[in-house]
Amino acid sequence: MIDLALDDVDVAIRVTASLPMSDQVIAQPLTSWKRILVAAPRYLRRRGTPTAPAELTTHAMLASGRDTRWTLTDGVRTAEIQPRSRLATNAGHVLRDLARDGHGIALLPAWFATRDPKLARVLPAWEGPITTIYLLYRVEARKQRRLQLVVNHLRRTYPLLEHAA
Repeated sequence: MIDLALDDVDVAIRVTASLPMSDQVIAQPLTSWKRILVAAPRYLRRRGTPTAPAELTTHAMLASGRDTRWTLTDGVRTAEIQPRSRLATNAGHVLRDLARDGHGIALLPAWFATRDPKLARVLPAWEGPITTIYLLYRVEARKQRRLQLVVNHLRRTYPLLEHAA
């Protein structure tokens, strides 16, 4: 993580579940998505398909290095699961590939996983929190023409797709 003001950075893009807080930085959402649980059908045939979030702890869970807890909701209830993963990575494609190859259940961005025919949705009523990509820039730089051009381009490129699937 960098400090835009201290590091003299004009623009940053951050992926996060919570809005960055600062009176020196403007944060604009570019796009957002939900995360869903997926696994290879052959993994589910071999290990069984969980029917409730608590059953995930009996499965091989493929978590990113940042995921110390999976918070899942079905719109009414919330479940906190502590993934016990033998792998620590922040590379979503690695988690997806491991899930594809039958190594366990992964919590992945819906847009990244739903179009993959080698993955099946697990606990389809449950999903992870919304993750958002934010465009950050310093308040003092907001009137600079070069910044305005970059901001306008990024806002066109990343349309705000709330809860994109």
